[in-house]
Amino acid sequence: MKFGVPGYQTGNKTRALAATILYGMAVILLLSWFTGAPPPLTVDAAMPVNTESAEISGSTDPELLVAVFRDGNQIANTTADNHGNFRLGVMLADEGEHSFVIQACTKSSKHNCSSAQLVIPVDWTPPLEPVLAAVMPETTAESLQLSGQSEAGSKIVAAMGDQYWQSYTNKNGNFQLEVPLHTGSNIMAVWAEDEAGNVSQRIERTIFRRPPQAALVSRVIDGDTIELSTGDKVRYIGIDTPENTTSRECFGAEATEANRKLVEGKEVNLEKDVSETDRYGRLLRYVYVGETMVNEELVVSGFAYASAYPPDVKYQERFLQAQQQAVAENAGLWGSNCALSEK
Repeated sequence: MKFGVPGYQTGNKTRALAATILYGMAVILLLSWFTGAPPPLTVDAAMPVNTESAEISGSTDPELLVAVFRDGNQIANTTADNHGNFRLGVMLADEGEHSFVIQACTKSSKHNCSSAQLVIPVDWTPPLEPVLAAVMPETTAESLQLSGQSEAGSKIVAAMGDQYWQSYTNKNGNFQLEVPLHTGSNIMAVWAEDEAGNVSQRIERTIFRRPPQAALVSRVIDGDTIELSTGDKVRYIGIDTPENTTSRECFGAEATEANRKLVEGKEVNLEKDVSETDRYGRLLRYVYVGETMVNEELVVSGFAYASAYPPDVKYQERFLQAQQQAVAENAGLWGSNCALSEK
C-alpha cells in the first residue's frame, strides 16, 4: 500500500504541463524573432554630387531604427517617421565612389533586418567648356542654331539676360540648341553643367540681328537670279538651276517660270549669309515670300540643285534634305528626261 498527500501527483503533472507549454511558447517566440519576415526597405537612388556631404533617404516600416554603415562601421542612425520615411546625412571626404550599407531591423530582434547597398559618386571636377561650331556675328534670322561638343551627358545652357535655354549632349558629346534672337545686339553666354552640378567656364558670343531687308522684285532673270526695283540683281544662295540665259539647258525654262510664279512683282525679304556679293556684283541672299524660303522651295519642287559655295552654307543641310525629297518623289527635273548629271 502506497501513502501520499492527496492530489500531489496530479499537481506535479499540472505544473509539468504548464512548464512544457511555457517552454514551447518561449521557443516559438524565439524562433519568430529569428525567422520572421524582414521589414521592407527602399533606398532612393543616389545622384552624383559635388559636395562634402550627402543625404541618404528611403522608406521602411514606421518608427524602425535605420542605420548606415561604411566599411563595416556604423556612422549614422535615425528612426523612421510615422509614415516610414527616413533621411540620414553622411560625410564624403574624397572624390570618387563612396559605398554604404543601409540597414533596418524589427524592434523585436536585431537579427531580423533588411539591408541595401548604395553608392554615391562624388565629382568635384568641372566639365570642359563647350566647343561651339562657327557662329555668324550678323544674321537676319529670328533664332540661332547652336551646335558643338562637350562632355557626354552634360547639360548645355545658353543665357541672354534673365532668359535661359538648355539642351543635353548625346553619348558622343554632341549637342544642338535653338536660341531666339531679338533685333539688335544679342549678348549670349554658353556653358556646360555635369550631373554633379559642376559648371564649366562660360563662352560669350555677340550676335547682331538685322531686320530682314524688304524689296520689290521687278524682274525674274532665270531660275536663281532676280532683279529688284532698286536695280540690284540678287543671286539665290545655296542652289543652282539649269541655265536659261547664256545657254539653254534642259529644264532651264521650267525653272525660270517656277521662279517667276513665286516672286515676280512681289515684295520679298532678303537674308544675308556671310558674303555680300558674288564676283559679278550680284547680292547673295536667301529670299523669302512670307514664310516660304524661295531657295528651298525651288529645290524641293525639283527645279534646282542644292549647291554649296563656302562660306555661305548656313542652310546647306536643309537644301540637301530638300533635294533628297525631290529625288525620292521624282519631282521636276528628277522625273524628266533631261540628260543632266547631279551637280
